[in-house]
Amino acid sequence: MDCRISLPHNRFKNTMRIFGRMPQSLTETPGDKSDLGPYSLAGPPAMSIEIQPAADMPAGTPIRTEPRQTKVPYINERKKYELIIAASGQVVYDYDLSTGDIVWSGSLEQVLGYEREEMGGIEDWAEMIHPEDRTEALRLLEVAEKDRETYDVDYRFRHKNGSYRWLHDRGLFLIEDDRNVRRMIGIMQDIHDRKQAEILQNAVYRIAQAADTSAGLSDLFKSVHGIIGTVMPTGNFYIALYDREKDLISFPYFVDEADAPPAPVKPGKGLTEYVIRTGKSLLCDEAMDGILRGRGEVEVIGAPSAIWLGVPLIVDGKTIGTMVVQHYSDPNAYGAAEQRMFEFVSSQVARSIERKRAERALGQERDRIQKYLDIAEVLLLALDRQGTIIMINRKGANILGYQQAELVGKNWFDTCLQTGDKESVREVFKEIMAGRCEQHEYHENSVVMKSGEERHIAWHNAIVTDNTGRAQGSLSSGEDITEHRRDKNALADSEELHRRLVAAIPDMIIRTDLVGNIVFANDVAVRLTGNTGVESLVGRNIFSFIAPEDLGKAMQSSKIMFEKRLAPQEIGLVFKNGPSIKFEVDGAILRGTDEAPYGIVYLCRDITERKLAEASLREGLVKLRSTLKAAIDSLASAIEMRDPYTAGHQERVTRLARAIAEEMGLDKEQVEAIEIAGVIHDIGKLYVPAEILSKPTKLSDLEYSMIKMHAQVGFTILSKIDFPWPIAQIVHQHHEAINGSGYPQGLSGKDILLEAKILCVADVVEAMSSHRPYRPALGIQAALDEISQKRGILYDREVVDACLKLFRDKNFKFD
Repeated sequence: MDCRISLPHNRFKNTMRIFGRMPQSLTETPGDKSDLGPYSLAGPPAMSIEIQPAADMPAGTPIRTEPRQTKVPYINERKKYELIIAASGQVVYDYDLSTGDIVWSGSLEQVLGYEREEMGGIEDWAEMIHPEDRTEALRLLEVAEKDRETYDVDYRFRHKNGSYRWLHDRGLFLIEDDRNVRRMIGIMQDIHDRKQAEILQNAVYRIAQAADTSAGLSDLFKSVHGIIGTVMPTGNFYIALYDREKDLISFPYFVDEADAPPAPVKPGKGLTEYVIRTGKSLLCDEAMDGILRGRGEVEVIGAPSAIWLGVPLIVDGKTIGTMVVQHYSDPNAYGAAEQRMFEFVSSQVARSIERKRAERALGQERDRIQKYLDIAEVLLLALDRQGTIIMINRKGANILGYQQAELVGKNWFDTCLQTGDKESVREVFKEIMAGRCEQHEYHENSVVMKSGEERHIAWHNAIVTDNTGRAQGSLSSGEDITEHRRDKNALADSEELHRRLVAAIPDMIIRTDLVGNIVFANDVAVRLTGNTGVESLVGRNIFSFIAPEDLGKAMQSSKIMFEKRLAPQEIGLVFKNGPSIKFEVDGAILRGTDEAPYGIVYLCRDITERKLAEASLREGLVKLRSTLKAAIDSLASAIEMRDPYTAGHQERVTRLARAIAEEMGLDKEQVEAIEIAGVIHDIGKLYVPAEILSKPTKLSDLEYSMIKMHAQVGFTILSKIDFPWPIAQIVHQHHEAINGSGYPQGLSGKDILLEAKILCVADVVEAMSSHRPYRPALGIQAALDEISQKRGILYDREVVDACLKLFRDKNFKFD
């Protein structure tokens, strides 16, 4: 569609012009032919310096009082400012509201790929904005111009290569009707990578959340379709499921602009069947389609598309279906990034299918237990319809300062809420139980401890219903965030103070000649150096302000600047014999039209506050890691309390896994990750009833299936914690085998994390050598024989070799 934008301005041809007006505060050399308009100067003004005799100067000493002429070399002011702007790495524009012309400068080619002459005026700018963002960008421009406010907006802009990049556009208006001056000066900053990361991260989070909260598969499929549509085109999207017993492929969710939803069919040679048959994702463009059809592996079914992307749905190593998106007109609609995204979504969907089927098999009581596990947090609280406490865990009672027996049977609102809040909260709870309003999944409020002290709790809530859907009570998990809230408020105060300090102490800008003599300084530089005016600095050498310890570094950098662009340097500056202050100093060479250098411009930023903040963050990280390890130890204790027969199992597995990692020469971060994952690798057994864990006889198939789910449940629980290591993934994979026969994902080879491979071997050796309810200990030799015989089949070769060396050569023992 040829979309031309009509704007309320006189827009004619897409003309280009040179920056016209220069600030009067900067001197122009005679002979400069720049078009300065009404601000043109015939030449540099003479600089008159009045010198007062010093107090100790002998009487009669002659004092030079005639004006001192400062000779400034030829300066192309436009080029000078373009160089300064280019140093910022952003696109700068000068928009003339009366004509619609735009002057472009800065890093235009680097950011958008265009030369200046290719950009044009306001109408061309509007047409280059993504159609979905254009209306809002133009509306905000009109509002900003009308109200004479800052223009501040994010939008996608067409790159010269045809793609779109996210930009942050911020412009300020200069409107003086009496002089017919109507301009907007602005900067366009490339925020594409950050914006794309934010969009993708948000989509992944929402998909994971939908997998946990959807009532059924139909709702899940619909949610997934909508969420994926925020990151790539999904006008044509379907999910196909394969029933192996019936040998039929069905399409429970199908949205397509060309084809109608197909009926269940026997597998043929379509692309859908190819993905199900191979168990691998497929990005099929025209070239790949030709290859597959040439080999006779696929044939066209339905309307042909320009590009087709399908990923398998895998449960316990078996492909149960595929998920597909296709585009009929744009062959570049999908690529490797979209393929990776789709692969992740497929694993989430497959796990949801597995969970829903298991829920139906286990029944209503199993569903009730699952609800408790889904909200596994520090404090667990269950209330009936009247707000009576029917369950509170030990940790929750400890937080409130009670024994569990003191709280069960008491009214929650009367016992644990503040007097001013209890009635209003009670009324809201009644409305929720009556079905007249919805429960908030998350909220924060203060509770009163037995001692009378108040604590602030962050709650996650769910309604417990009966078979008819009638609310029977609530289940909540709470985290004591009292200290966190205080720290957050203190941090907010600190950040606000820092912002004000930065605003009060802006950057210094100093321009020198080629040997460092100052020819211009802004007001900030004058104030910070303790001078009374620019004339007091002109003629002084900038190196006279450098701290002695950084003088050599600064002089060397100033020489290198003439050969190549340097990154900002940390330099100490000393003013009026005061202490050395660290500044981040960035410099750029000023060159004339003949490319000959004529000066240097320096931008100096005080980084004292930043240094202090970095030190504080490092100290905070150390404390955070210490707290995290303590919490992990508490979780491990909770797990082993439910399974007395395997008490000490996680600790022994952790010791062996750490020893293997150190024997293999892994770095400190990997060893620490293995140690953390080992301590809680069986946290998913909270999902398994205690009677199954301690059953002294052989497990049934259903019971064994429930035990096998502990790796998946562990991943679900731990994925909600922001560890600095991939703990959730390690726990998720610790029962995978390198030949793909493991569970729950059926991963193989390099797809399994090395940390998980180590934990797997340590887990097998410890389990076989220890007593279990259903069998006596098999002994360490039997365990070592097991990993030796299946080395390279189930277990990683290098991991097995390291483990065997520990026991056979280094006398490693569990006790």
